[in-house]
Amino acid sequence: MYQQNQQKVQMKEDITKIICANDHKDRPIEFIRIDDGLRAHERLLCQKCIEFFNNPPNLLYIDNALDQVQQLKQQCFDGTQNAAREFTHQIKNFIEKLDNFRNEVQNLTIKLIEACKNWILYLDTYVNLQSKYNFLDEIEHLSFPENEIKEQRLAFDIYEIHSINENNIYKVYAGIKNVGEKLKAFSVFQGMANQIVKNAYNYEHFQNNKLKNTTCQLNSEYKEEELCNALALNGDDTIIATAASKDIKIWKFLEGQLYETNIILQGHNDQVVCLNFSQKENYLISGSKDETVKFWQEISQNKWQFAQQYKINSSYLLCQVMNQIEDQLIVGCFDGSIKIINFKIEQNKILDSYRLDQHKKPVYCISLNSKENQFVSSSGERQIILWEKNETQIWEFKYIIDKQINDVGYRISYFGDDTIVFQQKRNSQTHFFKLQNFKFQERPDLRLVLNNEEPEVECFFPIIYNKKNQILVLKHSQYVYLIKQNKLQYQIDCEPIDCQHPWNYGTMTKDGKFLIIWEYATKKFKVHLIDY
Repeated sequence: MYQQNQQKVQMKEDITKIICANDHKDRPIEFIRIDDGLRAHERLLCQKCIEFFNNPPNLLYIDNALDQVQQLKQQCFDGTQNAAREFTHQIKNFIEKLDNFRNEVQNLTIKLIEACKNWILYLDTYVNLQSKYNFLDEIEHLSFPENEIKEQRLAFDIYEIHSINENNIYKVYAGIKNVGEKLKAFSVFQGMANQIVKNAYNYEHFQNNKLKNTTCQLNSEYKEEELCNALALNGDDTIIATAASKDIKIWKFLEGQLYETNIILQGHNDQVVCLNFSQKENYLISGSKDETVKFWQEISQNKWQFAQQYKINSSYLLCQVMNQIEDQLIVGCFDGSIKIINFKIEQNKILDSYRLDQHKKPVYCISLNSKENQFVSSSGERQIILWEKNETQIWEFKYIIDKQINDVGYRISYFGDDTIVFQQKRNSQTHFFKLQNFKFQERPDLRLVLNNEEPEVECFFPIIYNKKNQILVLKHSQYVYLIKQNKLQYQIDCEPIDCQHPWNYGTMTKDGKFLIIWEYATKKFKVHLIDY
């Protein structure tokens, strides 16, 4: 760490010109009274004040007070100066790398320009050669028609020019490729700049206050051959519903163990991709690629029945979210529409529905905020849209959230009502948007880079926000991550779970203790025990 040439702190005031608490202008300050109930000026006492207060307790000589304040402020300033110097050093290294990069690009560009100039030189040389001729050679052609001579000459010249072009274009192509490949590497500088900012949050001053890392260990596992695109737990986390291709299986879940009930709900004609369990009673909502949303009800212990159905015309759903009072379902569809379905669980009745059509391509993910007056949606046209309820409690378009990257996001979620998390498809970057001046704005300095650069392949297994533990469960490709906020930054909080294949789907208990994932690679449910 930097210790040399430390600057000394200075007091702004002149102590001889500061007047005591009782405004004795002709007396110097001699004591400081240590009393939390007094303001700064009220603590200043001269000898006359001491006599007036009859030798009050908790006094500190002014010279001692000056020394204590000076030493403390010097220590604080030294820490600030050392930190600033550390990051100044990092920034200077960053500038040096930028300068080297600029020189490399400049050199490659100069070589490319030289190749183009040489190309011109070859063409000019050929033209100059053709400006001179041998008279004796040309008189042999006088018997030929002029048009034939000109056509033959032009054809020959075009052939020669084409040869010159072919010989030189490859050099230009190579130069363009070299510049292009070098420019692709420029994106690394954004990561380097972000790292400097993140280093500030990990600066050794904060090391003693770092969060305890979460641990994750395998608790139990169960074989399941059927494709499971979705899982959902009931209100007290004792029943779990799992998709089994186009069917739904009901399991008991106790203390991290799955128990078969042999209950299978049948009725869908294609893959079940979404499941929502009522948190108030044993009532289940399933969404399928057969373009239907079905409602299922437990009528007695271990006995379930189909209750109601909603038909999504001309499209199928990709995601669905139920509100907390459980009278509305928000459904994102492949055709870009969002369906709002109002229903009454206790009456097994769908009341009405309407659609939102701002998106033009598949809606991959939807997330409601905790107040349920906003939701965000992410779609195939690479847009994030924020929606709000109007005065009549109807959802309506609010605005498109600006983002720097031009990529699809298969997963989006609120992380508290002032933060939105967006996971892009093509690489392993997780982006954060913060509410500033009543609009969500991207914060590149908070960007989190995961340890797997493979692209995502599908949108199922949405982000899970566990409010109790303030943690996100985020799936990207074959890995599942636990993400937590550490002071002002976000970090991966434990070793990622490697599911060995991008097709993996999961859910979490409300206390955050158990994370249940179905893996395509092993054809197993795996229950992971999370220790915070």
